Amino acid sequence: MSDVTLQPGYVPRGEKLTEMTRAIAAARGLERERRIRRLVTIGGGWVVAGMMSLIAAACLGVMWVRPVPQDRYYVAMMHDDGSYDAPRLREDLLPLGGGIHFDGEAG
Repeated sequence: MSDVTLQPGYVPRGEKLTEMTRAIAAARGLERERRIRRLVTIGGGWVVAGMMSLIAAACLGVMWVRPVPQDRYYVAMMHDDGSYDAPRLREDLLPLGGGIHFDGEAG
C-alpha cells in the first residue's frame, strides 16, 4: 500500500497523529508563504507603477502651469548729443506720432 493513501476508517492516534498534524501545518505554512510571495510580486509591481504614475502626474502638473519666459525688450532713447535715457520696457513707451520709427521707416 502507498504511504500517501490511507485505509478506509483509519484514525491516527499518538505519534502518527502528531506527525500528520505537523505535516499538515508545514503544508499550510508553505502555501501561506507562496501566497504572500505572489502578493508581494504582483502587488509590489502595481505599487511601483502607481508611484511612477504619481511622479509623472506631478511632473506634468509642474510643467503645465509653469511660468513661460517671455522676451522683454528694453529701449533706450539716444539723443543727438550722444546722451541717452534710462532703458524702459517697450510696452511702457507711449506711441508718439504713430509710433517709433527706425531708419527712416514711415509710420
